[in-house]
Amino acid sequence: MAWKNVVVKEGGKEIIAAMQGDNLELPNFLGKDKDEPTTLVVDGKSYKVVSVSLDTRDDILKLKLELPMGSPTTKSQGESNGKSNESTG
Repeated sequence: MAWKNVVVKEGGKEIIAAMQGDNLELPNFLGKDKDEPTTLVVDGKSYKVVSVSLDTRDDILKLKLELPMGSPTTKSQGESNGKSNESTG
């Protein structure tokens, strides 16, 4: 799955970020007095933030988001797609 550019709205600001599945990376917008976000609006949709880490080398926030059930990336590997893997020959 490729990374895609998204717009994150935080505190009245719009921040360009990159998203791949439930991973979101964006420039560090947290100041000394700001708490880690619990929810973020990404491309107009609200997501719960599961975890936040800071890559201090580039001052990039790496967030893991909780995706809604039924999202393509929430399907666990090994689930059936309804098609048989057995050959008929």
